[in-house]
Amino acid sequence: MRHRMVAYAVLVLAAASPLPAAAGGTGADLSLGHRDFYPSPEHPVGWRGDGTGQYPGAKPVLEWSETKNILWKTPMPAWTNSTPVPVGDKVFTCAEKATLLCCDASTGKILWSQDHEALGSGQWPKVDKGTGYTTATPICDGARVYARFGNGVVVAYTLDGQRVWLTDIGGSRGGEAISQSLVLLRNRLIFFLGGDLALALDAATGKETWKQSVKIPDPNPGSPVAANSGDVAFVLSPTGMALFFDGKIPARDLGYLSCNTSPMFCDGVVYAIGEKRGGKGWNAAVKLEVRPPEVKGTPLWKNRLGGAMGKSKFPDGPLGASVQERFFASPVLYEGLLITQNQYGKLYAFNPEAGEIVKTFDLAIKPPAGRGKGPPQGQWAYFSPAVAGGYLFIGKEGGPVVVFQGKELKEVARNYLEPTRSTMVFQGTRACYRGAKNLYCIGESLCERGPKP
Repeated sequence: MRHRMVAYAVLVLAAASPLPAAAGGTGADLSLGHRDFYPSPEHPVGWRGDGTGQYPGAKPVLEWSETKNILWKTPMPAWTNSTPVPVGDKVFTCAEKATLLCCDASTGKILWSQDHEALGSGQWPKVDKGTGYTTATPICDGARVYARFGNGVVVAYTLDGQRVWLTDIGGSRGGEAISQSLVLLRNRLIFFLGGDLALALDAATGKETWKQSVKIPDPNPGSPVAANSGDVAFVLSPTGMALFFDGKIPARDLGYLSCNTSPMFCDGVVYAIGEKRGGKGWNAAVKLEVRPPEVKGTPLWKNRLGGAMGKSKFPDGPLGASVQERFFASPVLYEGLLITQNQYGKLYAFNPEAGEIVKTFDLAIKPPAGRGKGPPQGQWAYFSPAVAGGYLFIGKEGGPVVVFQGKELKEVARNYLEPTRSTMVFQGTRACYRGAKNLYCIGESLCERGPKP
């Protein structure tokens, strides 16, 4: 595996320059999604915000369309599956094949754009055409933004677009494993290289700090997430592995396997939704006991909804042996429910304590009367559900994004924009929606607020 550093002069200058001041409060004193929340090394922002899909500080609008509640709409050079990352007065996003962009959060104007297609020494791995090479979401610590691309390039930039460092890890083994987003744990950027290695780079310099053999038999495009138990910070992989900050592996199999999706850690329990056709993966909740140097997992429940195939130890699920479920959407906790959707846009609400299905909802239902045929329905559902302002937001590739309220999952809005393979993010009264062709900022415009009472 080759590693190289470039732009040494840029590295020295950027390291010597002062860090930008936070626009508002840090993650220590404001909730994620609050208008003035600003990331820090202890509370970075990346995939699904902090990895949970929860934005408790947000106050989003519930209805939008191409002609309603769109503050700005900026054409993008190409599509991406990655999630936008709002940071203060900026929004970061990616575009195929290896571009990182920064937009003004007030106007949508592209402030800077950096392409990395010709900067990697590794070969581009073969991936499904819908996966692409920019599915990994950037991550920001308030001073720098970090990104990973399918040609093996990992980069760090100041928020104003100065490259701090570039590390060439020589391409990725494992194909779709390049979809895994970076995890920032203290000052370490941690990610997986196919099914062979876990790697950590120093966030300040891009230099390798450790490398661990992981030997994962089925490389997984689901992203790892950062977790905290008391004062102990660690990484949870989608394959049931735990990694400490220093690269030590306290557990290789905690009893869950979420194919294509990320696990979610909350109140000492890791939730994983990710069964896949062919008998791979399952849905589970595992209680963790974190006592360094060990992390132990006690299964609370595990199941499959569809047929059990291959070497699966599970009986056929409630949907029957002929059904092979598949999930791309990572789960979220909302009003005492564990919620996700399958590949076709069928919402499942689980009892998080026992794992049984409580409620289902089909996002592919035809638009309501009066809307005509509506936009075409995309085939797949990649949108991971998000919770903001006490509402649940979940969508399908070709629409709609449905907004639900309360434990009964009462539908309160159904919204259409251009197709998306991304997930919405929220800050204050605004939301970012990364469509296939455009980046949207959704919020209540002044002209739609009406006169003051």
